[in-house]
Amino acid sequence: MKRHLILIIFLASHTIFAQKQSAPPTDWKLVSECSVEFYIPSDFKEEKVQPIDSCVLKYQNGKTVMLLDVLGYITPDESRKDEYSDNRDFTYVKTKIDGRKAEIITVLESDEDRNAKGLNYAAVLFVPQMRKDGGNLTIWINSVNEEERKKAMQIYQTVRFPKVSEK
Repeated sequence: MKRHLILIIFLASHTIFAQKQSAPPTDWKLVSECSVEFYIPSDFKEEKVQPIDSCVLKYQNGKTVMLLDVLGYITPDESRKDEYSDNRDFTYVKTKIDGRKAEIITVLESDEDRNAKGLNYAAVLFVPQMRKDGGNLTIWINSVNEEERKKAMQIYQTVRFPKVSEK
């Protein structure tokens, strides 16, 4: 019963999420990289990553690790749902991010599944097509607890895709 109530609350919050995207807390900082803009808590520190074929960003604060990956190709019908559906406390919500089709997945991962030990509360945002000309976005956020994972949802609410200027 308790699990069903949590799922109902989660789904209701994500329905609201899809309808209204609120302003970030005033102490958060704007990141504008990889053709994406979003806000993160001011205590998040960037960790340099050497990408191979995409634009990758990594931020962390000791309680949460965020990894963003933008690939150059379009995958309009793709989903990450099947990658996570066997995990504990799996939830999946289709939504819109800045007018683009998106999905948000949350799970409770085991340490055996993760390189980030103890950061088991996962939230994944996947946008299969950022722009008409290409690009898909995945943001993975792993946190120490549910409270910290809620901040991930706040980060997702701030994601925007600025217009790419033509030269």
